[in-house]
Parts: sequence; structure tokens; C-alpha cells
Amino acid sequence: MRSFAASRLPYLLAGWLLLAAAPAIAAPSSERGFPLIQTYDPPREASSQSFDIARDPRGALYIANGAGLLVYDGAWWRRIEIGKERTAFAVASDGAGRVAVGGIDELGYLAADAAGTLRFVSLLPLLPPAQRHFDQVLKTIATDKGFLFLTTRRLWSWDGTRLATIATFPGDWPYADAFDLGGTVYVWTREGISRLSGARLEPVPGGEAFRNRRVDLMLPADGRLLVSVRGEGLFLLGRDGHALPFAEQASRWTAAKKLLEGRRLADGRWALGSLLGGLLLLRPDGQVEQVIDSAVGLPDDYVSGMVLDREGSLWLALNTGLARVEVASPLSVIDRRSGLQGSAHFVARHQGRLWIATAAGLFTAAGAGAPAAPEGGGPIWMRAVPGVPSAWTLLAAGEDLLAGAYHGVYVIRGDGAEVVPGTEAITTFVLQPSRADPRRVWMGRDDGLAALRREERGWRFEGMIGDLGDEVRTIVEDGDGTLWCGTRTAGVVGVERLEAGSGAAGPPRLRRIAGS
Repeated sequence: MRSFAASRLPYLLAGWLLLAAAPAIAAPSSERGFPLIQTYDPPREASSQSFDIARDPRGALYIANGAGLLVYDGAWWRRIEIGKERTAFAVASDGAGRVAVGGIDELGYLAADAAGTLRFVSLLPLLPPAQRHFDQVLKTIATDKGFLFLTTRRLWSWDGTRLATIATFPGDWPYADAFDLGGTVYVWTREGISRLSGARLEPVPGGEAFRNRRVDLMLPADGRLLVSVRGEGLFLLGRDGHALPFAEQASRWTAAKKLLEGRRLADGRWALGSLLGGLLLLRPDGQVEQVIDSAVGLPDDYVSGMVLDREGSLWLALNTGLARVEVASPLSVIDRRSGLQGSAHFVARHQGRLWIATAAGLFTAAGAGAPAAPEGGGPIWMRAVPGVPSAWTLLAAGEDLLAGAYHGVYVIRGDGAEVVPGTEAITTFVLQPSRADPRRVWMGRDDGLAALRREERGWRFEGMIGDLGDEVRTIVEDGDGTLWCGTRTAGVVGVERLEAGSGAAGPPRLRRIAGS
């Protein structure tokens, strides 16, 4: 297994800290970084290419792979050969934990032998000899009575004892397809869309509108059906039989990228997997939320299968390996892919914008320079604020944003930055507003404690306070005006006020009272 996140730990860690803190600084709902993605390599004896994926009630994954059926329990892999050709193309699991598999001229299920080891059991003996050469099983679907096996010429139903033919097809392209929508199975053929009722197919109202229009995917849509038509886009088919175009932007993407798989997520979003473009997350209102492809961490853009795990994460079967995408997580990543550079030291929200102080400078999420998001589904973009060096701390002070940095405190107004005169020579690690005087800001510097003061003309450096002579990283002010400073070598030092000070004439006088 390789982890996309772990492989970029030096700069991704900063992104995790940023997004974990985002709710505390009132992040807009549209503000999002890159998704958390883990990628998995199948075992050596397996093929890199996978075609389908299923999960049983215990959480074990079953992957239809070029070298057979792979079983992954979260720690260990197993490979089960499927017939003479070995390759598995389709897999499904039902609520009882039974697993059915389809390969090339092969279909069957898994059963434990006398030693408790899962083995493949072929169902070919249940078919007449003339029907045993059907090439590839296109899809396997679990039903309340057993499993369905779809091939280019037939749809078979297995109830645990016998294989029965539900429907037959011409066998040439475009092939029929079947879709499981929460226990109801829909089938597209050249004649349109039908529903499986018992042991036969019944046309659905409006299904004839999709006659000779290749349907790649069908998903539930709150009483309606979300239908993807190859080369055209997305449609909503209502119970009244009316089909309406849906989600114009997403439709352009699906028409270009060619959908292969999809799922309705618990929160109402749709996850749409494609042949050429990776994964698209679509909101219930038809707005593109995000495109997740090889540019943001998937091993490749060919999504041939998907399944949800118990945590709500999406597992993808890909052309090269597997990926787990945390589509249900509130966390996302801001890193170099977003334009962010350096380790993150501090995050602030100022005038509706996200600001990040890093070892490489000051970055903001707004302003010119952001690249266009792909299909409206791109993550947040960060850009550097010119003129600010390595930054340590931020403080929103009215209309101004103060940045404590290497060699200076900078005042950020709009997209510009100016250093406060007198602060240029020293690094400032912390900025803390005074409780006693709202116009004063305490500065924790690498040479001790100092203060800034806001005046009509701007910010003025008031000078050093006391004789700490040590690096100050944290400052807390008591109600009586006592300052407690966390230092690098002297521990926590208390500094008490001797007199109020005139403000304009200089900072208040303070005296060191304790150390630890």
C-alpha cells in the first residue's frame, strides 16, 4: 500500500492543520482543498488493472482484477482464480455476505471449503452446453433472491439453485446494461429503459425516450432517475415519464469523459466515475462540487468500479491500482498543488479571506492569479502576498491585518504589504492585542517583549518592554494588566504594570515578577 498523503508529508501536514482549524475560523462552505486520498497497490501476483469492486457486510472488499478475484480485509490480500481465463470482470455481494463473480466464459460464487478457505464455485454446469461460451460477464448485481449476471447476449438470474434467462439481446454493440438502484434493477436496451419485475422486464414510463441512445449510468434521484446518455449528458426521468436535461456543466463533463460507474452518497450527492476524467462529485442541485482526477492524486483517470465503505469513503477500482477517497470527510488538504509553499505557522480569517503564514511567506486565498477551476470543481487556490518574507503570526486588527514575520511586522491592506518602521531588524513570533488598551498590540520577538500602537497615521513601534532578553513565543494578559510570556529558555515569565503610561509618549513600564 502507498499513501498519497503520507508520501507528501513534509508539506501536506501543514495543509491538514489548516483545514482542521477551518471551522473555528468560519470557513465558507465553498472553501475546500484537495480530498484525502489513499492509493493501494494490489499484491504482486495480481494485475495492476481492476474492473469492479464490492464490499460485504463485514467490510471486506472484493476486487474483480485481471488476475482473478482479490479479497482485501484491510490488512491482508488474497487472490482467487476465476476459471481457466483467471480474469474477473464483475463482482457483487449481498446482505447475507454471499459473493458472486463473473469472468470470461465463467460465472459463479464464492463458498468456503472444508478448511474454511473461500473458493470459486462455477455455475457453468447449470447452463446448456450451447450457452457456455458467452465471452465476458459485463455486470453482476445482487438481488433479494440471488444474483443477476449480464452478458452481451443474456441476462441470467441465479436464485441459489438454478440459472434462469430473464432476457436475451442481439449481442452486438451497443450492449445492454443493467443498474441497481437501491434494490430495484433497471435495464437499458436499444428499445429504451425497463424495470425488472419478478422474472421479466417491464418498460418504465418515458423509458422509450432513450431508445437507441446509449445509457451509461442510472442512479436514484429523490423519486426520479438520474440518467447519463453517452455523448449527450445528464437527464432526470420523472415518474410521469418526462425526461429533462439536468446539470448543464456536469453534462458537458460526462459527455466528454464517458461515465462508467456511479453512486448516490448518503448526503444526496452523486459520485460519477468516468473512463477519461476520474471522479466528479455532483450536488443535488446540479452544481459541480469537485473533480477528483490524476491531477489531484488519483493514480489514473479510468474509474471502472466503486463502492462505499462503512465510514462513507469511496473505494475506486482503477486502471492502475485502487484508491480510497474520503468524500464524506469535512477535512481537505491545502498544499503545493494549491499554490501554498512552506510549512504553515498560523491561519487567520480577515475580511472574508483565508490567510496563511508560512515559512515561505504570507499566502491568501483571494485575488488575481488564481487559475480557473476545472469545470467549476477545482479546489481553493493560494497566492503569495508580495514583499512579506517568512511569516510566523497573524492578527486581524480592524481593517488591517498584521503579520509578524522574519525581519518585521507588516501591515496588510488590500493586496499590499508595508513594514512598520522600527521593526525591520527583528523576527516577531506572536502578536497579542492588549486587553487594557485596544490601540496597543503586544509583540513577542526573538529579543523579548515589545509593543505596537495604532495612531491616526498608522501603526507605530513603541519600543521594547522590560529586559526579558529572551525569545517570546506566547503572550497572555491578565485582567489586572499582568503579562505572562512563554520564553525559549526561561520558561513562563510574568511581567506586571508599574504605571499606565501615556500611550503617545511610549509603552507602559513593566517589571518582571516571576519565572518558571
